[in-house]
Amino acid sequence: MRCPSRSPGQDVTGSEVRNDLVRRSDAVYSNLRGDVPAKTGITYDQLKHVNPSIVCCSLTGFGMTGPRARQPGYDYILQGLAGWMDLTGEPGGPPAPRRSSGSVSSR
Repeated sequence: MRCPSRSPGQDVTGSEVRNDLVRRSDAVYSNLRGDVPAKTGITYDQLKHVNPSIVCCSLTGFGMTGPRARQPGYDYILQGLAGWMDLTGEPGGPPAPRRSSGSVSSR
């Protein structure tokens, strides 16, 4: 990959490419698990030295901290936790019953 601020043919690392993009950008957005932005170096604290005015936004299913930060927020998981699975089902079919033997909150 060629970084615009480098000479042709000069190899660059992923972090160099990221930093070059952040230098020229207004915002960084992610929709990853809550623990992934820090691992990949795209939180504000990790990028402010590159561009102090950068705006970082992360949309996660369970937040960036807390006991569920490492869990993915897939649609069907969130629908189940919210109780929507009791009300929905296949098009033209009956509602999909919850088949859990315990409450979601006890997990």
